[in-house]
Amino acid sequence: MMPAFTETYDQVLKRQVRLFQHANREFRFPSLLAERFEPTEVLAYGGFGVLLVACDRRVFQRRVLIKAGLLEPHLLSVPNNAALPRALDENRRRAEHERKMLLHGQFRGASGIPVLIDWFDDVNPLVRGPHRDPDGKTFTNDDPSLWGAAPYLVLSYIDGMELDEHCRTSRVTKNPLGACRALGFYLSNTLDIFHLKEAFGPVELQFVYQDLKPANILVSRSEGTYCLIDFGSFAVIGPAGPSNAGVSTPGYAAPELQRLDIRSACRPRLDVYSLGVVLKECLQRAFGNLQPVPNIPAVQLQIPVSWQNFLDRCTAEDPDQRYQTMPEVISALKKLES
Repeated sequence: MMPAFTETYDQVLKRQVRLFQHANREFRFPSLLAERFEPTEVLAYGGFGVLLVACDRRVFQRRVLIKAGLLEPHLLSVPNNAALPRALDENRRRAEHERKMLLHGQFRGASGIPVLIDWFDDVNPLVRGPHRDPDGKTFTNDDPSLWGAAPYLVLSYIDGMELDEHCRTSRVTKNPLGACRALGFYLSNTLDIFHLKEAFGPVELQFVYQDLKPANILVSRSEGTYCLIDFGSFAVIGPAGPSNAGVSTPGYAAPELQRLDIRSACRPRLDVYSLGVVLKECLQRAFGNLQPVPNIPAVQLQIPVSWQNFLDRCTAEDPDQRYQTMPEVISALKKLES
């Protein structure tokens, strides 16, 4: 099998660098990260960052996932872009927040989430370049403070596909309602673990995911199990109010985010709304619609009335008309036919 990359030697980094092409994007990473992890392919990328499949040379060549930050192409299209350092700082802040949330999930006993194995800083060849400006001239970012210490997270391996692809497989199309019911149980049970208020020292904390969408869910090819992959979107709600609030994606975000201040809107029912939108989209894809309409009225899905009522209550525009907690969602799912 041909490798999923090409490899060159970078004279400045004094490192072998691998160039990956994935879904019309180009990614560059060292051939050996942290003198230990050898990236072999890009599994997925999106608002959550970039997921690499890698081999751990120190532990029997086991496969792991390496998560790195993602930069928009325009940030690397002109020399000395003042927005680039800010974006890199945000990537680091997000990686540190995600690391804490993964550890919180493990502390709370959440299953079906990636296990955080390690984290480290290493170079980012993509930031250094070479790049081409709009006039076609080649340039590099020569400041090592930009590319010399990027954050990476090492996660347990998932032989995954993106949820959109999974919804078109026979596992889903043979029984769309049963598959979506299973997905609903996974999401509601997992998020409920984070929604629970729990004491950490003198303060009580709970967490709201905020940015639930298909791109943030991987599905195991071998087992069909689900796994959330973006923990940098969690809001942390403490005595002084929420931090990291307002992370969302149009089409999946609850409407009160546009009407209320973020401190008032940041509650578990935000995740209830997004869960309903995700299930509606999965059903559309399972029924053959490759360009699903965001938050379609459930009556248009030609599903049983009980399912229509469930999905429309999850996605009610008035947050007070929604299920307020994940246990309420779980109870309703148990009553639905599959």
